[in-house]
Amino acid sequence: MMQSTNTIQKSQIDLFDKLLEQAAATWPPIPYSTKDLSRLCDTVVMRPQQTDKLMTVCQDLQAKFPGHLYYGPANLHLTVFGLPDLKPKDQLSRHLTRLLMSHTPAMKPLAMPVSGLSIVGNTLVVRCIDSHGLLARFVGSCVNELIEELGAAVEELPILVGLHSEIFWITLARLTEGTSEQLLEYVRSRAHEQIDVLDFNTLELVNTDWLFGKDVTRVHKSFELGYLT
Repeated sequence: MMQSTNTIQKSQIDLFDKLLEQAAATWPPIPYSTKDLSRLCDTVVMRPQQTDKLMTVCQDLQAKFPGHLYYGPANLHLTVFGLPDLKPKDQLSRHLTRLLMSHTPAMKPLAMPVSGLSIVGNTLVVRCIDSHGLLARFVGSCVNELIEELGAAVEELPILVGLHSEIFWITLARLTEGTSEQLLEYVRSRAHEQIDVLDFNTLELVNTDWLFGKDVTRVHKSFELGYLT
């Protein structure tokens, strides 16, 4: 039975709220290390078409709570799902490329409401609501097909996908030493604030570090959403 849109959205908001309270229960978070942030990974991402309102929120946070690693317009992205390491023309790369080429034409460009601030682990984020569950179904379909086709070769894939089988967000900052109680309370006060509606037209398969650094991010392939619809 298909879930209603309200039920789909509520389940996402409830999970974000739960993660925020989990972060509060163990506050302050473990800070990121340079080694963590410089680690390279392969991942599927989407970049928002507009970033002005996100950057206003980010700059306001940076002014109030300096010292953390805040993102700029070129770094802002939504992680669709993480991947095992890709090698040129290996089995996973071939299957993934074919799968994305076959699936993305049927996905219409997405408009995702940004419904407030949150904290996931030791990362400061804005919540992106998958209003009709389309992106989560896309992720589930991709993961299931890769596991069916490749088996043990992608056995760690569900772990890498993690929360992105249910919720999605855009990172605003990686939290470092000296995270204050005031930051936590500020995030809580804006947890359900409607910030913007973001448009996503393209899906990218990239290799990058944990800061999505402009100088290190390499785009393997880019796929236009809904180009056949």
